Amino acid sequence: MGIRSIRSIEVYGTWQEVDPEHVRGKAVVVVDALRATTTLSTMLAHGAQAILPVESVDEARALRQKIPQIILSGERNNEPPMDFDGGNSPLEYPPARVLGRRIALTTTNGTKAITRCSDSGAMAAAALVNAGAAARWLCQSELEGGVIISAGDRGQLALEDWLASGAIVDGLGPCQWSDRARAAHLAFVGAKPRLQAVLSEANHGAQLIAQGMGRDVEFSASLDRFPGLGVRAEDGWFRLWNRP
Repeated sequence: MGIRSIRSIEVYGTWQEVDPEHVRGKAVVVVDALRATTTLSTMLAHGAQAILPVESVDEARALRQKIPQIILSGERNNEPPMDFDGGNSPLEYPPARVLGRRIALTTTNGTKAITRCSDSGAMAAAALVNAGAAARWLCQSELEGGVIISAGDRGQLALEDWLASGAIVDGLGPCQWSDRARAAHLAFVGAKPRLQAVLSEANHGAQLIAQGMGRDVEFSASLDRFPGLGVRAEDGWFRLWNRP
């Protein structure tokens, strides 16, 4: 835990709820547990140099014109776009594939949530796999207000993101919690003993399992697998942050 804590924490259930003005100057954590921020966190933990979340497939392709060696990753309808190097599964990106590489990532919800909040004072991307690291980052932030944004699923609350947001709240020091932060925390505490089962029962988790991606759900439910998380640098790229 950091030596200080942010003064307040708010949680949103979807990125569409967020007024960009409400996050200006605040420390923001974006959560898309199934699977964008889990995959982004895994890439960085496995040695990727930097990751740039982009909103559209065309933006990702344009980056390849500027950086020919970039890895294009992401999904639409849970499948990788044509001519991409990989999809949105954390299992696709072992160290041998990503070590020292730059990666562009575009997904249906998670990367849109990130670009929605581009004017925030600071930004990190986290999930259940590094909820504790996200809490430490918020506690050590020099900004007074913190916001956790559950990406959701096409404008609707996604259970897995709500639980991951609650897991981050669980690690915070004393500060003012909004009612939504309390609700997310209560949901996490109740689900913690059976996270994998709960994620499997969630709408998006069940959809992934039906599409043969059950291992992704299992991986995404592993609480605090990684000690670090992706934090946005001044150039917009996310790089690994890992401090005690």
